[in-house]
Amino acid sequence: MTTEQEYLEMSNHCKELVEQKEIEIKRLKEQNEELKKILFVSYSFTRVIDHYSDQDELSVECRDLVEFLRGYLSSQLDEHIF
Repeated sequence: MTTEQEYLEMSNHCKELVEQKEIEIKRLKEQNEELKKILFVSYSFTRVIDHYSDQDELSVECRDLVEFLRGYLSSQLDEHIF
């Protein structure tokens, strides 16, 4: 039979586990927000490069890479942010 002290110990242990999980969830949310910012900034820079690549004399390969990167980042923004 479980004593009151054992219940208290189990309760404290569960409380510690929940607190640890809450800390981990908070850290993951912050990390997720930071990654979203990085993704958005990367997409913005790629849009600027894409804009200037139309005006400058860049190789076809370079333009294709910029266009591919812009499309990829755009789809990632749609999937993970919007």
